[in-house]
Amino acid sequence: MVRISQPITAEWIATNERAYANRQAGRVVTLVAPGVYSAPSSKGTGAYTTTVTNVGMLQGTCDCPHGTSGGKGRCWHLAQALAAEVRRVSRKAATQPERCHAKAGDYDVYPEPEHKIGVAYNVHTPSATSSDPNERKMARFSRM
Repeated sequence: MVRISQPITAEWIATNERAYANRQAGRVVTLVAPGVYSAPSSKGTGAYTTTVTNVGMLQGTCDCPHGTSGGKGRCWHLAQALAAEVRRVSRKAATQPERCHAKAGDYDVYPEPEHKIGVAYNVHTPSATSSDPNERKMARFSRM
């Protein structure tokens, strides 16, 4: 998960709206390297290189005329590259069946040791049907 710590201003909202409109028109950024994107010109005259330096602070550079001029606002290439970077680095959320499967014990609570040569192992597995209350609690805990 990516945490945006930079305040979202009206300037960023307008930039995102331009980026969304360009995305709907088929102009999308493509990943060149981690954090580096190639962004097409909205006029169809070429491509620009956009580098994301810090997603959480909404920082990056673009070599388009708007990005290099230091003028008012932000270029839409940077907004689209930031959104693409968030999608790239964010972990996909687990589905409900995956979360339930992990809770049900998809992992081994008492893994077998890697080397068994010449060593005796006493691995105790808790039982839910035991008469000992602590044993039943451990059995419940091992299923979490």
